[in-house]
Parts: sequence; C-alpha cells; structure tokens
Amino acid sequence: MSDLLKTASASLFLAVLDIQDICVMSTDSQGTIQMFNPAAERLLGYSQMEVMCQH
Repeated sequence: MSDLLKTASASLFLAVLDIQDICVMSTDSQGTIQMFNPAAERLLGYSQMEVMCQH
C-alpha cells in the first residue's frame, strides 16, 4: 500500500471516529489507554487528556 493511501486511510478512519457516537478506546498490551475518541468523551464524561496513558 502506498504511503499516500495509508495516510488517506488513516485520515478517513480518524474522521469517522470523530463523527460517530460510538465510544472507541484502544489500549496497549499493558492496558494503558492509547486512543480515546470524542464520542467516548461525550458518552463517558472524561476528556482525552484525563484518560490518556492511564490504566
């Protein structure tokens, strides 16, 4: 896959996460939060800054 296509795919993925009312969180293998989308902020009441890098 070309770098341009990878970048476009990543941008589209992030745009979809930003507009959907679907709570999405991602953790690493140790359980540390690596991604917390805007819908998660709205639905759970925590900001991304509050939860990033937390267990």
